[in-house]
Amino acid sequence: MALEQATRLDPNDAFAYANKGVALHDFQRYEEALAAYDHAIRLDPNNAFAYANKGVALDNLQRYEEALAAYDHAIRLDPNNAFAYANKGVALDNLKRHKEALVAFDQASRLDPTLGHLDREKLLRMLGHEGET
Repeated sequence: MALEQATRLDPNDAFAYANKGVALHDFQRYEEALAAYDHAIRLDPNNAFAYANKGVALDNLQRYEEALAAYDHAIRLDPNNAFAYANKGVALDNLKRHKEALVAFDQASRLDPTLGHLDREKLLRMLGHEGET
């Protein structure tokens, strides 16, 4: 894997470790992806990208509360991170915290109209508010 070589060439490159995590995640190697994200975060504690993607890995491992913490950290670092808000909504939905999920999806949609819309519609139907936008 090219990212293995990149992390060997510069073991202090947080960006390379975060991208290694994405690649591992794509292969559904979630625990390994999580380790790569954690390594990226140790190298750069202000890496919102690594925190947001760590949340996705935790979501896939059904560790929803931990995923929420990762998304919230990403959002603190980058309040305009629509990806983190949208995925926070997914985690909240998985925890049956539908009203909070709706708030997260709405924020994701405000920041990036291409995110959160379909999940928001599903939640509105579940909450009995069909047709609201």
